[in-house]
Amino acid sequence: MADYEVATIRLNIRDMPGIGGNVIGYLENGSQFSIEDVREVNGELWGHLGGYVALRYHGLHLVDDLRPPEPVGGVKLEHWPTLFKQKSIGGNPYGPQHKAVDLYAPIDSPIYSVAPGRVMLVDYKPDGYGEYTMIQHDGYTTLYAHMRQPAHVGAGQEVRAGYMIGVSGATGNVYPSGNAGAHLHFELCIDGDCVDPWPYLQAI
Repeated sequence: MADYEVATIRLNIRDMPGIGGNVIGYLENGSQFSIEDVREVNGELWGHLGGYVALRYHGLHLVDDLRPPEPVGGVKLEHWPTLFKQKSIGGNPYGPQHKAVDLYAPIDSPIYSVAPGRVMLVDYKPDGYGEYTMIQHDGYTTLYAHMRQPAHVGAGQEVRAGYMIGVSGATGNVYPSGNAGAHLHFELCIDGDCVDPWPYLQAI
């Protein structure tokens, strides 16, 4: 049995997840829960706890720490860019080669501006971002990629927090290709330097 501390809840993982099935665990108060939709992605095991929190396992080690670091730089996002408030299963983690977070956003689900701002750019890169929109906020920028064409906004347009700027797609470089690869690639850059957006999203 392996124990993982997630926020203030201790998860006791009873068994290794079976591919394509569920794994049963227990909260510290004895309540039972299940990790659903377990699947193998690039040699790792992914699932959802209660359909909301993404968990990723490699062997019996929790790879993703679900307690994000505190946001820095005085930036406060006001609205989630997606409806579902979770990472994409199998999405690329934030790192030197992927300075973004991949968020769960099924095909044609709405994409929102995270704060008031002005649309800087709406463009298309077939071998990368696909259809994407960049917004200038107060001291930082956000970028939303792999959306369906056309975007719902244009360059120079003022948007408010929660304004629907487009819908999720699978344009550009997504895996798997087609609608199954639909997700939102979301970037946050503060004073020109890209940072991990996840702590800022978790603080909303």
